[in-house]
Amino acid sequence: ADILNTIDRKREIFFQSGLTAQPFVIIVKDEATQEIKSYFCVDRNYYRADSPIKALDTAFKACFALKTDFPPESKGAFLYLEKFLFKIDGQAEKYSTVRNLHSALTKFSE
Repeated sequence: ADILNTIDRKREIFFQSGLTAQPFVIIVKDEATQEIKSYFCVDRNYYRADSPIKALDTAFKACFALKTDFPPESKGAFLYLEKFLFKIDGQAEKYSTVRNLHSALTKFSE
């Protein structure tokens, strides 16, 4: 029930912003067991993922498969994945934050 409430709140935010519902990720920590559960959501459907990374990967790929925009709050992360992980030329070049993040991570890893 909590996941469906979260999905409904996200959908409302999308619609108030004039957007259609895009695939997105929900991470839930079970307070009783301390287990972290990861889900990716498409419309009002949600699917369990093995990890937060798998949920993010699947939501990212669902955006491409469904030909939808990236969720606004995840746009920077998705553009980074698009450009530097999957080597897809898209919109990342328009965003200095994506380029700056890549530069910082490159310097950090040297």
